[in-house]
Amino acid sequence: MKEEVDEGGATVAAAAVSVESAAGPAKPMAKTGQNPLSRKLQRVLGGGGGGGGTVGPEVLEALQGLSGFFTQNTHSARRNLRGDLERHGVSINENFIDAFKEVQERLDAIQADVTSMGACCNDMTERLASAKAQTSDLISRTTTLKSKSDSITVQSEVLQMFQERYQLSDAEAAALADDELDDKFFAALDRVREIHDRCKVLLQTQEQTAGLTIMEGMAAQQETSFERLYRWTRMTCRSLTQATPDHPTILVAALRALRNRSVLFEFCFGELSNARHNAVVRGFIDALTRGGPGGLPKPIELHSHDPVRYCSDMLAWLHQGVASEKEQFLLLLIKSAQAEAEGAERTRRPPRRAADTDLSSEDKELLFTSLDKATEGACRPLQARIEQVLAAQPEVVVCYQLANLLQFYGATVTDLFEDSTTAALVTLVRELHELSLKVFFDQLNIRANALLVDVEQPPSSLGPPSDLERILELLRKVLSCQDVYAERTAAHDEDLRRILEYVLNPTLEMCTISASSLGPVRAAVYIINCVYQIQSTLSVFDNTEERVKELEQQVSTHLELLVQEHAQSMLNRTGLAPVVLQLQTWEVEDAATRDPLVETLPAATVAAATVQLDTYLSSANFGLAEPCEKLLSTRFRQLLSDRAVRYISGLYSRVYALVLAPENGYPNPASLLKRTPEQVASLLQ
Repeated sequence: MKEEVDEGGATVAAAAVSVESAAGPAKPMAKTGQNPLSRKLQRVLGGGGGGGGTVGPEVLEALQGLSGFFTQNTHSARRNLRGDLERHGVSINENFIDAFKEVQERLDAIQADVTSMGACCNDMTERLASAKAQTSDLISRTTTLKSKSDSITVQSEVLQMFQERYQLSDAEAAALADDELDDKFFAALDRVREIHDRCKVLLQTQEQTAGLTIMEGMAAQQETSFERLYRWTRMTCRSLTQATPDHPTILVAALRALRNRSVLFEFCFGELSNARHNAVVRGFIDALTRGGPGGLPKPIELHSHDPVRYCSDMLAWLHQGVASEKEQFLLLLIKSAQAEAEGAERTRRPPRRAADTDLSSEDKELLFTSLDKATEGACRPLQARIEQVLAAQPEVVVCYQLANLLQFYGATVTDLFEDSTTAALVTLVRELHELSLKVFFDQLNIRANALLVDVEQPPSSLGPPSDLERILELLRKVLSCQDVYAERTAAHDEDLRRILEYVLNPTLEMCTISASSLGPVRAAVYIINCVYQIQSTLSVFDNTEERVKELEQQVSTHLELLVQEHAQSMLNRTGLAPVVLQLQTWEVEDAATRDPLVETLPAATVAAATVQLDTYLSSANFGLAEPCEKLLSTRFRQLLSDRAVRYISGLYSRVYALVLAPENGYPNPASLLKRTPEQVASLLQ
């Protein structure tokens, strides 16, 4: 039995050794001479012989574990296999116990710690409960105090915000009290005004007392600050007496702030006007007597020997001065009115051009009042010098040049004052212009009336006398002055009318008196030549057309006399004079009782006249009569010739028609008058 066991154990051991190969699928044996036990084990382990295996995974795992320490398949090893297995199991259990012993010890330590912590927590809970019972009153008081602290914090923040909105900061109060004015001062002043305006909101709430108190304080602060600002601005404006002052940038801010006090603002501009008044007077006197810096330009009074340049330089200097002063006042008003600028940016911002901004009506009134006050000081020296020039009785042309000069600068200065008629300088220039015109017309009247004192006799050429030439030359120079300075106005037209009246009426009267010593024809030629000379002088100037037409009408009467004279001369030279005379005598007689025309105007007379007419036409000597030849105007001469030819042609046509009429009884009338009226008119041209 024991041997069977040994053999069985050996067989099992052998099977354990080959467990690796037995774990895989069994393959059919090629040899049939194997051990029966091996074949049985293979069937059991791998299901050989086509049957299904009966060993589970646990058996396989056991056999794999056994193969780990059963390394030798010997008889002794197979015999001691059970004991080895038992000892191996005991060893495993001992190792397990040793491992869990250490875990047990650690768990015991943890248990002890947990127990200790529980005891400590219980102690702390008891102590906390005791402390809570003892400090509940303190916590209640602390909560109350914290609530009060939060309320006080909120009140403090509200009070701080109230102070920021309704009280000045220390820096702002110091800026208002500082002796020097700067941007901080104006920022603080704006802050005072802002607080004062905000107090109006408080007055509409339940805090009226606080609003009134703060408003009174800010009002007092404003008055004090504006008083300091007003004194500083007045002193600064008084110092602006240079020829071209440089306005401090802070002055613009000061004027802007003073706009809230219109009275103080106007007082400051009044001080500025006084300062500029002194500067303009001093600058004008220096320009008259000392000249510019370094002597250039030269003093104006060096040209006092030339009245036109002397007055022109003075008026030009004043015009430039008025424009400069207006620009300075205008810039100050505009820059001080720019309410959108703040602080240093406000004072340093480049100013807009004066023409780009429209001032209010109050600012315009203040501007022109200040400008008038600044420039009125120069009126007295200007008036004295121009009146002195006019008192010296300059030449007529010079007087008129001065009148036009004053009229031009009067209009220019009036434009600078925007058509103001009350400004002292505008009034003065207008009065000087009227005075210069009065002197001019007085001088012109004297010169024109002098022509009638000693009337010059007509020259033998029947041309204009020398007195007429001189007065027309004077008229030409006077009229030339009108186009120098300004465009024409109604005043220019009125001056022109008066000038022509003052000159032409005495001149035409002189020509009439001078022509009285001549015969009618020569007098007519003389007067036409004089009038032609006057027309030639006037025709080159504008707005003289009406007077030229009047002169043309005066010429027409004298020209008609010359036409008759020249036509009579042509009748005599053509031989038609006796024929026309007899024909006119026959025509005025009674048609019922008069003789036939052939008896009154014999054919022999007509034939003789025809011969003389042919002789005249063939001679081509169609010149004017001797007095008419002295006409200076080619136009008048041609007009005289044309009208005389038309007159002669008309008379010849009447004679031709009557002679050829059968009822008049001329024998062979075509042989008497061989030329038709058209032929005669063509040859006389």
